[in-house]
Amino acid sequence: MVFITLLSKSVAKEGYRFQYFGEASACKKCEFYHICHEKMEKGRVYEVVKVRKNKEQFCKLVDDYVVPVEVDEVEHEILINVEKAIEGAVITYTPLVCSEYDCEYKPLCNPIGLFDKDRVQIIKILSSVECGNSVLKKVRVKRVTNS
Repeated sequence: MVFITLLSKSVAKEGYRFQYFGEASACKKCEFYHICHEKMEKGRVYEVVKVRKNKEQFCKLVDDYVVPVEVDEVEHEILINVEKAIEGAVITYTPLVCSEYDCEYKPLCNPIGLFDKDRVQIIKILSSVECGNSVLKKVRVKRVTNS
């Protein structure tokens, strides 16, 4: 779901990705608090899809001008069991437990911004991946929200 927030002018570019870590205590007193933080979820990763050319506002916290941007939560590439890999299906995401710290696929087992029990829709099946004694599917997913 695309929504508007404010970002520092220096990073407000289409394609810019960021993880939201929550607001600073000073933000709660700001008149732009709801625009900046209301729709963001802590730990999620967002991407700027459009920079609006509206009036800039000065943010004392970042000591820079901020501008309105349209952001959307990013799609994720993950590994799942073969039997769950059906394009268009909505599944409950469960991170894979992996003890191989140097595995090239480790970031796909537990990607940043996706949490255990999130509902996700499988957008595309990308490939098969051999993992230990099993085969997994690498898929692109989008989190499904109730809003």
